[in-house]
Amino acid sequence: MGPLLFRPKLKSQSGSECLLGGGDARPYTRRSARLRDGEGRNSIYLAQLGWEVWGFDPAAAAVRLANQRAAALGLTLHTASVADDQFTFGKDRFDLILFSWAMPLIPVERVLAALKPGGMVVMEAAADYVGRNGMLKMFDVLEIRRYEIVHEKADFYERQEVDIVRLVAVKR
Repeated sequence: MGPLLFRPKLKSQSGSECLLGGGDARPYTRRSARLRDGEGRNSIYLAQLGWEVWGFDPAAAAVRLANQRAAALGLTLHTASVADDQFTFGKDRFDLILFSWAMPLIPVERVLAALKPGGMVVMEAAADYVGRNGMLKMFDVLEIRRYEIVHEKADFYERQEVDIVRLVAVKR
């Protein structure tokens, strides 16, 4: 099946690399979902790596900007301007579900049903956003492959140093 973590790392808002590192850049069949994608920086990056990317965000202006940026690069994103409860997650649909400074606002079981067996959840957020062990509890049904809490400059919070929680977990 190959390495579970891949590089290059996803880009943070400041352009720095974050979270994912080591291994092969092309795990599985490369279909991903990005929740509350905003302006699409991570979706565009994954599309540049050859992933089929689905993303959504309730902010229509941000979704338009993500699509414009992708089109300017000759990329296609499958986007929607909807809230979590309106997005069609489906069943066994995605190889990767990415929560970058976002968390599910619907029952996590619905999100996890969309993850293919062997698929990966990657999540990064401030500890005060999800709780120091909130991710472990939220994704307890998955096999946790990486979990860490680091004190670094945040993508948000005006780039203040905060405790950042990171998780990589796999569906069996």
